[in-house]
Amino acid sequence: MFLFSPLFRYNEIRNGLVILFLLCVSHVFPQADIWNEDFSYSNNVDTGTGSGISTVNWSSGNGVLIRSNRIETRSANSSGYWRTDPINIIGMENIELSFDMGVNNIEGTDRFSFRYRLDGGTWVNLVAPILIPSNSYSFSIPMGSTLELEANFSTNESNDRYRLDNVLLIGTP
Repeated sequence: MFLFSPLFRYNEIRNGLVILFLLCVSHVFPQADIWNEDFSYSNNVDTGTGSGISTVNWSSGNGVLIRSNRIETRSANSSGYWRTDPINIIGMENIELSFDMGVNNIEGTDRFSFRYRLDGGTWVNLVAPILIPSNSYSFSIPMGSTLELEANFSTNESNDRYRLDNVLLIGTP
């Protein structure tokens, strides 16, 4: 009769639910690399392809080039840029963007800014034009179908340096 007691049934059901819960939690969807770029290219390169689930190209211009495995401003009196082609983010949730920044010899009217655009819409500033950026940034990005990223650099002397590195876009499938 012990096998049919209500207490035994309750414990059996409770233990089964706990095991089921633990199995489900251990297989929660982990975040995945949607797109990333660490700029591991030769010096003076101005195009590349990021890796991850959505491998798309990026380009830079107006004096912004690869230098020492990062994007760096390299010319005076320019408004340089780095930007990606549209990155596929369909079906992704909890999207996070992060990147690192470095500077050298910036002053006066030098500026850095960073923005994104969802589904070919309006550009949205993540970092408004600023003289001295933080060393690293992390942002939540809304869901959409495509995402474009763009960094803008404004320098007034040839030895002014803004350095962008380790761009990472992650999300939950």
